Amino acid sequence: MINIPAFGIADYRNLSAGTVFNQQGMSGEQVALGLRVFHFTHSSAWGGVMLAVYFLPFFVFGIVSGVGAGAAAASDILTQSMMQLAVPNALRCRAPGVWVLAIGFGPLGHLEMGDLAKTLGLGPALFTNSAALVVVSVIVANPRWHQL
Repeated sequence: MINIPAFGIADYRNLSAGTVFNQQGMSGEQVALGLRVFHFTHSSAWGGVMLAVYFLPFFVFGIVSGVGAGAAAASDILTQSMMQLAVPNALRCRAPGVWVLAIGFGPLGHLEMGDLAKTLGLGPALFTNSAALVVVSVIVANPRWHQL
């Protein structure tokens, strides 16, 4: 027997059972709607039209999600390729780490900017963040930092 630790939790078992029954109910609904359409119209073509209309939102959402995922994957590949081309061989192990660190700290910047905009107003908050970015860029551009 397969031992799945999550099934030892009663709430998880209830959630899993509810999900299974929900899926069965949705399948039964599709069959019942198809039979009802067939009994009213005496045509299986209208049953097909009903199924096509029923699944259209899922199909459209799948296409949009697939295009979005493809664009995200292409952007990630291009970004990583550009980083590999722009970074010297000696720093190739550090650059992805800094990239991940910068992305990970993004939400803190959003919180900081929101608090700053609430306190100072939007214009002064944007100016303060821009000035801080310029100061940090000048410090990092100092050639002594490149030797680290």
